[in-house]
Amino acid sequence: MDLPPIAEVMEVARRKIPVLEEFLLGLVGIPSVYGHEGEAQTYIRKSFEKMGTRAREVPIGEDLRKDPEYTHSEDTVPYDGRPNLVIEEGGEGFGNSLILNTHSDVVPAGSWEDGFNPKVEDGMLAGRGAVDCKGHVGAVFLLFELLEEFGVELSGKLYAQVVIEEEIGGNGSLSLIRQGYIADGVVVLEGTDLTVCPANRGALWFKATVRGRPVHMAKKYEGVSAIDKSIDFIRLLYDYEGRLAEGSSGQPLFSEYAHPVQVNIGRMNAGDWPATVPGTSVLEGG
Repeated sequence: MDLPPIAEVMEVARRKIPVLEEFLLGLVGIPSVYGHEGEAQTYIRKSFEKMGTRAREVPIGEDLRKDPEYTHSEDTVPYDGRPNLVIEEGGEGFGNSLILNTHSDVVPAGSWEDGFNPKVEDGMLAGRGAVDCKGHVGAVFLLFELLEEFGVELSGKLYAQVVIEEEIGGNGSLSLIRQGYIADGVVVLEGTDLTVCPANRGALWFKATVRGRPVHMAKKYEGVSAIDKSIDFIRLLYDYEGRLAEGSSGQPLFSEYAHPVQVNIGRMNAGDWPATVPGTSVLEGG
C-alpha cells in the first residue's frame, strides 16, 4: 500500500497521545530496577498484544553468565521471571529487517520520593525512567499503533526488543544476540536529543578498596584515614579524566562534546564508627 502523507500520520499520532500517556503512566509507575523487571515486561507484552501485535517473552538462560562478554554484578539475581521481550511486525517478503532496541530496567529512584509515581504537567511526563528508557518504549508502542491504524504491510521484518539489564552493562541484548536475534540494521533507542549517534565511547566500572590504619580518635595522628587517602585517590582519578579528554580530542564523531569521556565516583562506603579513624574505604564508579 502507499504510505499516507506525513501530515496525516502526525495528526493521527497526536490523537493517540492520551493512549500513549495512559501506557506510559502505567509503565513508569512500575519500579523495574535491576532484578525486578518482570512486572514491567509483562505489562508491555500485554499492552502490545491488546493491539493485536505479536509479542513474546524470551527467557534468559543462566549459562549466559559464562559468556566472555557478560557483565557481572555483585548482586546475582536469577533470570527466572525476568525475560527479554521481542515484538515483531511484517511478513515474509524480501525487504530488509530492522531491530529497534530499548530497555525497561531503570536505576533506583534514590531520594526522589515520587520517582515511581509519575505525573503529567504541561504536556511533559516526569518519573524515574521516563527518559531512560521507558519513553522510548512508548515511542515504539506508538509506532506499532500507527502501523496498525494505517494497515501498513511491511515487506521485511520489524522487530522491537525491550531488554533487561541494560543499566548494568547490556546483558539483555547480549542474550538476544547469542540466541540469534539479528537483523540487517539496528537502532538503539536512547536519550540523544533526537541526534543520531553512530559511535559509542563504551563504559567501564571499577571498585577500589583504599586501606588506612584505624585507631581511636584520641590518637588520630598516629593513624591513617582511609577517607583522606580516598580523597587523594579521587583527585588522581579526576586528573586522569583530564588526560582522557585530551587523548580523545579530535575524534570526528565526538568533536562537539567538551567532555567526551568522564570519570565518576558514584558510591563510597568508609569507616565503621564515628570515633574511629577509618581503616577502609570502598569507592565504586565508572
